Amino acid sequence: MQEVDYEHYTTRLRSAMNQLGYDGILLQRQDDYGLATFWDTSVFELVAQKHATLHHLAETHLQVFLFIYTVGQKTAPLLCIR
Repeated sequence: MQEVDYEHYTTRLRSAMNQLGYDGILLQRQDDYGLATFWDTSVFELVAQKHATLHHLAETHLQVFLFIYTVGQKTAPLLCIR
């Protein structure tokens, strides 16, 4: 997961990563940035995604929960948290 500029993600980064065999999501924040997460589509398949905003004292943290399968092994999804 990486913090990226929303416009850069939508105009360049996502298509470049797709060409390399990766898929991804972007959780946009209130400003012009967001949190991007990519995975190798030959290894993982997205099952579901959930987003949460956690408030801790004066800071706000965005959390992304990805439920992914290992391709070809759909027994129990893995959970990735950031």
